[in-house]
Amino acid sequence: MKVKKESVQDYLYQNLREQWKILFGVETEIHLHKWLINYKNDCLFLYNVHGLLIGESSNDLKDEQRKLVYKKTASTLEIIDSLSTLQIPLSAAKLAIQMVCDYLYDYLPLGSVVILNKKYLGRAFEVDEIQQVRFVITQRFACIPDTETFYPYGGIIYPIGQIEGERVIYFTPPLIEEVQHFGFQDDTDRAFVLEMKEELIKRKKFQSIAFIDSKKREQAQQVIERRGR
Repeated sequence: MKVKKESVQDYLYQNLREQWKILFGVETEIHLHKWLINYKNDCLFLYNVHGLLIGESSNDLKDEQRKLVYKKTASTLEIIDSLSTLQIPLSAAKLAIQMVCDYLYDYLPLGSVVILNKKYLGRAFEVDEIQQVRFVITQRFACIPDTETFYPYGGIIYPIGQIEGERVIYFTPPLIEEVQHFGFQDDTDRAFVLEMKEELIKRKKFQSIAFIDSKKREQAQQVIERRGR
């Protein structure tokens, strides 16, 4: 019997709520739920909030779609809507964002063709001479040895295929500007993604490279370069 995507998301989200209760206590879990339920089916904007928390942007941010305003203070993240203001400790907000984005994100199937943001590809290409950079997704949950981190995606350039021998470009969801082709997906693929979320992310506590600090990210990149992946 085919499992509906909504049912899977509900199951995963309830798992997160149970983990939040254990990690942060009942009161903070209630606040996290009131906030993050808005992103259960589309978590991409949370990457912007994470950038706010780690100092990549100013101390204010607005989610126009959900009518939420974010303000970062010395110790809390304030989430403001038309009726109320939630205050969540910075450490809890950071970890909860990472958990939602890694665990609830709807990973694209293999064979999907995506356009990536050029400004993040300067080390690999002469991007000024390229109008679009398209990749075919050939890997997901690409684990980096000895780091407990993973890249959500690995891909090869379209339409050329593999470049520079065995080289693959690894990237995270925020770098995707457009999905031009959605790859093949069936119940087997959905079961694989669910298993990776349960085993790799929930049980083994791996996290996306998008949420590690710059020092750990540099170490992970060095591992990749040594292995020539």
